[in-house]
Formats: sequence, C-alpha cells, structure tokens
Amino acid sequence: MKKLIIFCAALLFSFGCNGEGDLPEVETSAVSVQGNTVTSGGIVHSEGATGGQVHRRGVVWLEDGTRRPTIDRNIGRTSDGVGPGEFTSTFEVDESGTYQLRAYATNQRGTTYGAVEKFEID
Repeated sequence: MKKLIIFCAALLFSFGCNGEGDLPEVETSAVSVQGNTVTSGGIVHSEGATGGQVHRRGVVWLEDGTRRPTIDRNIGRTSDGVGPGEFTSTFEVDESGTYQLRAYATNQRGTTYGAVEKFEID
C-alpha cells in the first residue's frame, strides 16, 4: 500500500494536478531580421502525454511594451505545420518599432508558448 501511495504521488508530481503533462512543449528559435522580413520559428519537443497531436504551430508577435503575444492577442500569427519537430516561420512587418515574438503549439488540450524573443524593425 505504501508503494502504491508513493507511485501515485510521483505521478501527480510528474504530470501536475492541472494536466500540464497533456500540453505540448515548445521552444522559440532565435530571431533574424533582414529589412522588414523576420525569420524565427521553434521546436515542438513534445505533443503532450495525452493531449493528442499538435494540430497547429507557429509564432505570434506583438508590439514591445504591451502584454505577451498569444493566439488571441497579437498583431500577427503564422501557421507552420503540425506535429513535433522543428519549424521555420517567415513574415514581414511594415511598421518600424520593437516587437516581441514567441512560438506556440496547440493540441486538443490547449496552447503553450515558448520564451519571448524581441526584435526591431528600423
């Protein structure tokens, strides 16, 4: 019985009580800017334990100084395939300024984001 309790506690610790293990794990790639063309992307390391296949991945961006970009709050979003692995996102920004960008991955359980990367358009 004691081993069963320890096993259950280990599972809760590993996956979290809120289902975090069901969400994808994504990393944001470095940003490269040439003129007004921006290239970044990301790597989907995991699709989530029970969250199903990643059916949408890409990057979202927003002006710097505002809140972090999300699927619902952005001035631009790319859609760059499905599933795990590396992906590249290329897009253009017309207005000069400083922006923040991050990768996203979505499965049936929800959307997760990589770290924010900043870039500037002159």
